[in-house]
Amino acid sequence: MGLYSSSSTWRSTTGRIAAAGMAMYAWIPRKACMKKKFRSKVRRIVSSVQERDGLLRTTSSKMLAFLGRNCGGPEGSRAVMFHIGRCGSTVLGNMLDEEPGLYWDSEALYPRIGRVRMNPGILQAEHFDRETYIREIRRRFVNAGQRRYGFELTYDHVHYFGITDPKEAREILQSLGIGIFISLGRKNLLRQLISTIRGRQVGNMHIDAGDKKGLKMKPVDLDPAGFSLYKDDMPVPLEEHLAKRERWLEWNRQVVGEDGLHLDFETHVLQDPRVGYRLLCEHIGIQPQELEPSLRRTNPEAVEKLLADPQAWRDRLSGTSYEWMMDAD
Repeated sequence: MGLYSSSSTWRSTTGRIAAAGMAMYAWIPRKACMKKKFRSKVRRIVSSVQERDGLLRTTSSKMLAFLGRNCGGPEGSRAVMFHIGRCGSTVLGNMLDEEPGLYWDSEALYPRIGRVRMNPGILQAEHFDRETYIREIRRRFVNAGQRRYGFELTYDHVHYFGITDPKEAREILQSLGIGIFISLGRKNLLRQLISTIRGRQVGNMHIDAGDKKGLKMKPVDLDPAGFSLYKDDMPVPLEEHLAKRERWLEWNRQVVGEDGLHLDFETHVLQDPRVGYRLLCEHIGIQPQELEPSLRRTNPEAVEKLLADPQAWRDRLSGTSYEWMMDAD
């Protein structure tokens, strides 16, 4: 990660000052008068930072966006990979990031979007528009320096900034010097959904290749008749969750277009991520290295083993186009 790896850098300033102040406060000799004076001073500092924090964030973001115009490699050499999550993007991204001449920025907009998912009120409090979207991407180029820049996007990430037309989404990225487009999907959307839910349960989506223990995750215990994934979302039936993911995949494919590279988890990642990695290198225009995947599969068990009540899920999908997913890898 670069020096300015996320927009949370400035947002955390207040918290860091307060935490440091309270830590020092604990070491002050236990005289009430001294502690009272110190506590008052910390409050004044924190208050001052809070007043400047909004301006500081905006100014720093615009400055980095300006600097980013001359970073991230030549126009047209930058790459973007669209995916839906839980489809092998991280293991492939980690392998791409080993290339000395390429800076792979993973889900570059996730820090900002993640705050909205956990705190929906932020969506109204902060600017999420086309101009901010462009600036948020361009400022990330600074991390790459003179290396080529690559990153990942999902429909969710783009949608939060009010951009829902695939053609517009592609044109904006091309205006930023991004000329290499990739989509990574997954055929078994039921497994993608279950993997998302289980990862959220433990707050960790990945397992290192050398980790023998793995993650301690409970079977998914949700009613397939209706459930939600994020706070304040309305519960919807299982089949609607899967239909939504189908729409995401199609949207991604439209943005990437016929001239892009289209991969899927089952064909290019599941058995050996190096298959997808080599195709990515060829498409991006870099020489593949002899690398071992840094992560191993998180949920290799049969679908029925991943659910608390597999029969209820099977009954819900019976007769639908998703029925096959209960028994497929």
